[in-house]
Amino acid sequence: MERNSKRRRILRPPSPAMVVACIGLAIALSGTAYAVTALPRNSVGTAQLKANAVNSAKVKNRSLLRADFKAGQLPAGATGSAGPAGPTGSAGPAGPQGAKGDRGPSFGDGRQIPNMNNIPCGQDVVVGSQTLTVTEPSRIWVHGHGALRDDASAATEYGLWLQLRNAGDTATLAVSTRAWDVPGGDEVLALSPGGLMLPGDDPDSPAPAFVAPAGTYILQLAVLAGGGGYACAGNFPDFGFNQGSAMGYVLLGNG
Repeated sequence: MERNSKRRRILRPPSPAMVVACIGLAIALSGTAYAVTALPRNSVGTAQLKANAVNSAKVKNRSLLRADFKAGQLPAGATGSAGPAGPTGSAGPAGPQGAKGDRGPSFGDGRQIPNMNNIPCGQDVVVGSQTLTVTEPSRIWVHGHGALRDDASAATEYGLWLQLRNAGDTATLAVSTRAWDVPGGDEVLALSPGGLMLPGDDPDSPAPAFVAPAGTYILQLAVLAGGGGYACAGNFPDFGFNQGSAMGYVLLGNG
């Protein structure tokens, strides 16, 4: 009898408080399930989300776009290496010819003249020459220097000048003014003609400057030992002294 009374105490029905708690738990669980399953589509917005509620685990990998981020939030990547050069394009047609440029600087040339002994008297003697090329119509400034030794000759006056001859050396086209000197005995006379070339073949007649057309010419340094009957007998003068004679020119242009 005593054993059965203990079993009845262990298997007694639940108390009213336990029943009420179980019923409340069932209602609460059923209410949550109802709320989850009963929400209409598209009814959850930013107002229903807690701050920081969406994390990486809630976002599908590689699903976000650049437009989903605020401007400046995505850092720029490193600059890539330069790609290979493209093929060279074909040459285009030549452009029109440009206007003629300004005249360039003056151009000149010169040379040393060797000595010449025993020059004849009473005639023009060429003691030096050089080729001169003109590419466009130009005025020509010439210069010369030479020494003459009288050497007790019969000549009483000496002249030195430059003359411009055609390419075939058949005609004198222009001359410089002539430098003159008169010896006083057996002495050395230094003469230095020069200036603008003048048209014609008379170095003692002034004229306007000569304009040489484009072409090739021969520039000559000439000397005349004259006077005294234009004859030298026995002693003849010499041209040049210590290789100090020279001649040259400068093309000035006609602009």
